[in-house]
Amino acid sequence: MSTSNYILDFLGIKDKNIKFIKFSNNMRKNNVIYKVIDAKLSYTPNICPICGNMDKNAIIKHGNKISNIKLLPLNGDPTILKLRKQRFFCKECSHTFTAKTNIVEKNCFISNRVKLHITENLTMKISQKDIARLNYVSSNTVSRSLEANYKAFRVNKSYLPETLCFDEFKSTKDAKGSMSFIFCNGDRKNFNIMDIVENRTLPYLTKYFRKFTCKARANVKYICIDIYKPYMSLIKDVFPNAQIVLDKFHIVNLIGRALLKTRIEIMKNFYFLY
Repeated sequence: MSTSNYILDFLGIKDKNIKFIKFSNNMRKNNVIYKVIDAKLSYTPNICPICGNMDKNAIIKHGNKISNIKLLPLNGDPTILKLRKQRFFCKECSHTFTAKTNIVEKNCFISNRVKLHITENLTMKISQKDIARLNYVSSNTVSRSLEANYKAFRVNKSYLPETLCFDEFKSTKDAKGSMSFIFCNGDRKNFNIMDIVENRTLPYLTKYFRKFTCKARANVKYICIDIYKPYMSLIKDVFPNAQIVLDKFHIVNLIGRALLKTRIEIMKNFYFLY
């Protein structure tokens, strides 16, 4: 592996079309001094993204466009990748276009690795202002990242699978209920957590599930639960076509406790034998 590839690999840049040039002079931006890494992005395009022309001979190089892309801090220092993106000219449609890379979104100057790091920071007990400071971005950038992740995990209120599984667990201290509620897709092939609700009380869950469309709730055929009466009331009230399936673990557990209680009562009647 060449020195250039070692450096790019160290920076977490996997795009093989990017070639390291040099470490450049530091750059001052918004009263912050950045380390600057010069690199070039170039390749031979197979098609013109504007007109669809596939004649490689009709697509020629046409200068460069420089983009200053924020990377993760290097040894604690803010770092910018000064990327010289190759521009191309299509003789067929007389339009120009710029080489693309997967390290950054189009028209964005914050690398995807920085965005991922911001997302990881959002799972920690740390303010958005501090996250922005650690990643050398604005607070608005952190807010947009939070909103983008929320949209990605937003529950589709127009769909519910045929089989659901209900359960509860002890979550965070600031949750509204003593126990939080979790429900999953019960399909073996598509098993996944659908959502987590911070309160498992009947009024709270009823209000939550009524936000789903009638068609979505009517699509549910089976719901697996433990022996918790509010769940049974919820299912009868909100899921018109669903059958209740009791988790066999809880059934066996209930039978075991009943047998133990019966055994103790019988033993009390024969205490004089001991």
